[in-house]
Amino acid sequence: AANVAGESCIVIEIDGCDGQGGCEWRGILSERARHLKDECAFVEVHCGLAGCDLKVLRAQLAEHRAVCAHREVACERCADRFPARESSQHLLTCKGVEIDCPLECGTKVLRGDLSRHEKECGELVVCCSFAEHGCQVRSKRKKISGHEEEATSSHAQLAASAAKRLRVECSELAMALAEKSKQVAEQAVRLLDLQTQLTICQKEKSTQKATKVKFKIEDFTKMLKAKKGFKSRTFHVETKAGTYPMYLGVGFYRKPGSTQQGFVGLWLEHDARESGLLKFPIKLAGTRIEVESVVGGRAYKRVSRREENDMIHEPGGDWGETASFVTDKIAGVTWSSRDKDADLTKVCKRDVRDYLKDDTMLVTATVRLAPAEELWV
Repeated sequence: AANVAGESCIVIEIDGCDGQGGCEWRGILSERARHLKDECAFVEVHCGLAGCDLKVLRAQLAEHRAVCAHREVACERCADRFPARESSQHLLTCKGVEIDCPLECGTKVLRGDLSRHEKECGELVVCCSFAEHGCQVRSKRKKISGHEEEATSSHAQLAASAAKRLRVECSELAMALAEKSKQVAEQAVRLLDLQTQLTICQKEKSTQKATKVKFKIEDFTKMLKAKKGFKSRTFHVETKAGTYPMYLGVGFYRKPGSTQQGFVGLWLEHDARESGLLKFPIKLAGTRIEVESVVGGRAYKRVSRREENDMIHEPGGDWGETASFVTDKIAGVTWSSRDKDADLTKVCKRDVRDYLKDDTMLVTATVRLAPAEELWV
């Protein structure tokens, strides 16, 4: 033992540092593990090349790697890089290897230049340059020029026929183009006409005022039991064609063949007593009739279609729904064959009681009319 730099340490001599012999390393005991791991030439280590699992002495590592089958090498012909063990396989596809022309023209070419050579090789079978005009001859490239020289007359005929067909096709295309141009022009005129009509309709609609009216039906149950209908006072709706007198109506109807089931109908009607010189039919442009429910506040609406094609066709005509509400649950209401039957094409299942407050129904109508001029006769 010796005192080194004021510290106590043990210095021992080791023959080969427990390696496989031949190592003359001498040093401090605490450094022996590092020596074995990083320096000792007599310790077995892995090759380290991808794919190689061999272990050799560190002293022989460089020599092994120089000949290892897994080392990367570069091809002298094409400069591609690959593992040394694949050298033989690489030669089968190497672009730098010289091969015989597969068309047997006798030329040797680099594999990488083969596709370019085939485009020029005299042994390649090609079509006559007049193939697009109908010549069906195929021959080796080195002979095709001779064919083209010998077939000048037949090629001229093919070219003339091709030119004739082309003229016919051009003529047909020109006629088709003219027809399409005509159709486009007609559509453009039609589009302009539609745009003009749309502008007129939008202007008319923007200037047309809606008439809003309300009326109450009091003592509803009493009127229902008596089957007595109700009509509002006449109100007037202004249009560009004149002022139309209208009123709202409510009626009571039975279900055909039943003594227990009945319906309440709502409608808008023209007052024929003041028809004058008004024109018909009249379009219901956005007209609607509403009754608000007292149960949950949800309104029942009868609205004209978005296309605004619903119409009143003649003086005294009406629009609405016959079977709007059911009356089945109102006590004391009975029906007989003397009562008017309902039109059951559209039957609403709403209970009329949900739309009565203190035995009163409140009906609201927003009326907007537009004379359908295109239907006037």
